[in-house]
Amino acid sequence: EIDDVTFVRGQVEGIDVKNQQVVMSTLGKKNGGEINAIDYDALVIATGGEISLDAIPGASKYALPFYTVDQCFELKRRLSLVDNYLGEKRKRQNDGGKESVVVVGGGYSGVELALNLVDRLNASSGRKDVE
Repeated sequence: EIDDVTFVRGQVEGIDVKNQQVVMSTLGKKNGGEINAIDYDALVIATGGEISLDAIPGASKYALPFYTVDQCFELKRRLSLVDNYLGEKRKRQNDGGKESVVVVGGGYSGVELALNLVDRLNASSGRKDVE
């Protein structure tokens, strides 16, 4: 259980690496916001991203991004369908054949999803050779 988590919404004005502090303002320095320094032990800079599915032919029709909560729930729903399909396929074929799931995107989210899918597919198949 974590009791000492505080959410602070603001604008990062700078990072003081030597003193391990993030310097931020609550409204933005230009708007007269209050400047604060937040100490850190480890700092992760996650800038987020914007995607344009239209840039890749077919992506807007077939790809499933997962940036919003609703998209994540949809991904969970579809993965349940994949689990059911693969379970039925294994029962019918009983051959232990390999299945393919493609994750497009080499950013943090795409790599994390790919690794979690390996664990999920290994667990659902009882195998340890999903690649």
